Amino acid sequence: MTKMTKLALAVLPFMAMSGPSLAQDVTITLQSAFPTSLPVINTIRQFEAEVEAASGGTIQIELAEPGAIVPPFDIQQAVSDGKIEAGYTAAAYLHGSLPVASFFTSMPFGPQALDYMAWFYEGGGLELNQRMYDDAGFDLVTMPLTFTGMESGGWFNSPIEGTNDFAGLKLRWSGLASEVLASLGADTVLIAGGEIFPSLEGGVIDGTEFSFPQVDLALGFPDVASFNYFPGWHQPSTMIELVINRDVWDGLTDSQRTIIDMAARTNAMRSVLRMEYSQAAAVEQMAEQGVDVRIYSPETLDSLRVAWDTLVSEMAAADPFVAEVWDSLQAARTQEDTWDALTVTPMQRP
Repeated sequence: MTKMTKLALAVLPFMAMSGPSLAQDVTITLQSAFPTSLPVINTIRQFEAEVEAASGGTIQIELAEPGAIVPPFDIQQAVSDGKIEAGYTAAAYLHGSLPVASFFTSMPFGPQALDYMAWFYEGGGLELNQRMYDDAGFDLVTMPLTFTGMESGGWFNSPIEGTNDFAGLKLRWSGLASEVLASLGADTVLIAGGEIFPSLEGGVIDGTEFSFPQVDLALGFPDVASFNYFPGWHQPSTMIELVINRDVWDGLTDSQRTIIDMAARTNAMRSVLRMEYSQAAAVEQMAEQGVDVRIYSPETLDSLRVAWDTLVSEMAAADPFVAEVWDSLQAARTQEDTWDALTVTPMQRP
């Protein structure tokens, strides 16, 4: 347990005592879009336990697995409609009807995890994310619950020597990167995580992205795909959000809302630390299983970057809110680059 986690857990019970007589017992059904047994995703179990403990038992969270109540890609709407009280999901799953949503999950050649976190918590990203839902008519409250670092760059059954090799492939890809690949001739589809393995095994798709190596390994991808590419140009970092029905949120006491908010922030840091620590061993294990671990060529990455720059420019020109979100992200990146130029130096390991 990190020092930050210990500190947060030490403070939370005292917050719960600020008005115990006013706190009403509440049970929140929280459906996940992802199997909660997966590495890092399983930190939601610690979030659940910490909220219950810190609230003195006045908040009980009942976790539901993907599809238990509503389809995984319908969680935001189900929460808004009151079919479930809360959800654990990715804004990018709304990309088809709300393309700007993807900027609040990940984006090609985007910020690294800590920089992405800084934009959400300090650079206005959280407020923009909430505004997106409000303007689209969703009756919910959103906050980050999980951050992860770079994903693997894709699983394939044939080598990718250049961007021409994407043409004609049927690929499971999500969000903004799916449009980048579509512009290069790929046929992209979005299917739930639990359906990827049989789709690869049966030849329904030719390749996929899903997560970082530890999760890809747990899902068995080395058994159905030969090549795993890096870096994860399409998803340098990821935010997975907690969404809570607005009426449920408003019905909580101030101390209960603070407990959920602080436990979510604690889990956000816990998740990225756990993810970053565990990936090298997973890659080594995949290589031992016969996976051909490869690096995209500089020319391939350059071509993908050009396609992304074209796409995001077109999106910003067509939608003022996309332009506002993109400008906010770019302003944050400029500040981070300025600071990095002063503080990041080559370091030799002892």
